[in-house]
Amino acid sequence: MRKVAVASSLALAVVAAGALVPVYVGYKAKHALLNFQHAELGGWLIDHNIERYDSGYLTSRARGTMTVDAGIGPVELAVEHRIEHAFKPRVHTTFQLRPIGDSEVHELLYDVFGEQAFLTTDTRPSDAGWTMDVAMVSVEKPLPDGGPMLAFKGMSGELIFKDGAMNGSFVVQPLRLFDDDGGVEASAQRISFETGDAADTLATGSASYEIERLSVDSPEMSFALNDIVLKQSQTLYGEFFFSEAALRVRTAEIGERQIHDIKLLAKGERLHRELLDYLIQIGREHPSESALLNANFETVRPLVTRFLEQRPSMSVQLSFGPETDPTASLSWRLAYHQPSGMPVRLEQPELLIAGLDLGALATFKTSALDELVKLSDGELESIDELIDALAALEEEGYVVRDDAGYRIKLDFAKGELLINDAPRPELLMMLAPFLAM
Repeated sequence: MRKVAVASSLALAVVAAGALVPVYVGYKAKHALLNFQHAELGGWLIDHNIERYDSGYLTSRARGTMTVDAGIGPVELAVEHRIEHAFKPRVHTTFQLRPIGDSEVHELLYDVFGEQAFLTTDTRPSDAGWTMDVAMVSVEKPLPDGGPMLAFKGMSGELIFKDGAMNGSFVVQPLRLFDDDGGVEASAQRISFETGDAADTLATGSASYEIERLSVDSPEMSFALNDIVLKQSQTLYGEFFFSEAALRVRTAEIGERQIHDIKLLAKGERLHRELLDYLIQIGREHPSESALLNANFETVRPLVTRFLEQRPSMSVQLSFGPETDPTASLSWRLAYHQPSGMPVRLEQPELLIAGLDLGALATFKTSALDELVKLSDGELESIDELIDALAALEEEGYVVRDDAGYRIKLDFAKGELLINDAPRPELLMMLAPFLAM
């Protein structure tokens, strides 16, 4: 009997402990939800406020508001959470747009979705973070005030947050915006990203965007881009920010003409994060205006000085045709190299010019000129017209021609201007008044 009594007591203790699990898990879930008031995730600012919380044994519910700002204006939302906490917590959330917002992006979303629950998330918390499934509803309706018809097939994706890092992937279904005169159509889009620190916009990370076709058809213009891929990566080394973005378009259709293999590569190196952080903050405070226009000069002066002292550089490369033998290409670079023994003084711009390193290079084949004539839609009568103009520029030394085609090269460094590797001091003297402004 004694053994039976002990076994019964243990069984009751286990049952009681098991019965308390939902209560304990529910308490932790409530505590976490009530304390989630502000967050910064991947450059998005989120403010969250729980206005009502109804606790239950296995399921609880909460209602509140949320403001989300991705840097283009705040979006005001009403949120409703259903928290399941039998053993492991799980939070199902629906989002609705509030009728009144303080930004154009809020008004645009409200015109599209109205007050329906347009977004849902399913969040599974863990000790190190959470995993979230995201879904956006489809919509097909005319936009207000006689606007075009919108047909959007919805969106789905997943976000994973762990130990401060975050990655995500989304599929945006086809979208079409049209009226009797034409419209814009986008095929399914795929978006993915990862960042080492979700709270830091400049943290090391990468992102990619892919879409099979984007087309515009209207009486004024008609074009389409096929197989678009955009990849971006950024790295933070101490106080220095490095960034690279590569865009590839397999074909561009302009009327009946096609341009193949368009590639754009942009790089930024040794960019001092102190100035970037300041501009990001100003941009958040004034999302509809240029950050530079709202910068306080006395505050930004030392930031710009330190930025230039770190030898920053930026470059852009644009090419058309095969990567190994493009029909046309354009590259551009801008860097600053502080001359030895010469401090950076913003109040003396004529001295700053000594550290400026600027370069541009354009190359193109004769076949590229032929394509340009075809794309001009009659504005250029023949390729001979272009060749004659280039011949005149060649005589002045502005263009170099060889077996590969045409080349135009410009360099400005250490206060000297070179065109096609030849010094052109007379042009520099003509430009001097503008450089000193």
